[in-house]
Amino acid sequence: MSTPYPFLLLAHGLLALGMPFFLVGCINRTKAWWCGRKGPGLWQSFYDLRRLLAKRPVVSSTSTPVFRMGAYMVLACTLLAMALVPLFGQFTPVGFPLDFVAMAYVLGLGRMALLLSAMDVGSPFEGMGASREAMLGAFTEPALFLVLGTAAAATGMGSFAAMLGQLHTTPAYGLIALPWCWRSWCCCKPRRHACRWTTLPPTWN
Repeated sequence: MSTPYPFLLLAHGLLALGMPFFLVGCINRTKAWWCGRKGPGLWQSFYDLRRLLAKRPVVSSTSTPVFRMGAYMVLACTLLAMALVPLFGQFTPVGFPLDFVAMAYVLGLGRMALLLSAMDVGSPFEGMGASREAMLGAFTEPALFLVLGTAAAATGMGSFAAMLGQLHTTPAYGLIALPWCWRSWCCCKPRRHACRWTTLPPTWN
């Protein structure tokens, strides 16, 4: 018996909206544990967002409507990319051939809107933040295309949902997953001298 489409659509939306907060909490909690601290709660980023939404927005007097439109553009691109990613097997709200390429370009469009809204303020601090965001995109987008292209070539599928649904059945699944497991372990392992002191040295007081 197949699951009704409205139920899958609702579950997809709830999981896609709640999973980022939970994953950020898991990352922060894991980093804190490796440093010998308790760390924030798993849903701390959700509480921070709720608190920030209750505050009055502050807009620079030198900004143009591009600054406000950038936020809406980033939100729209994020929601569209969320609809393109399958979370329950091969189900996706929006799916078509080569939709993973469209997802990458949608995320790139949102990043471009973020850069334009940051530079629209005219402050050097926003310019530095925009430069860092552009550098991050230059590093991550080629890797994203390489991983998705490799998965598409290994499965022979052109759709995101079909590609992820058939990836574990390919003989090269271990070769694809092994670098990501190694990279995750390298990111999570503790640094040798990262947390040498629990309190400030006497010369810093």
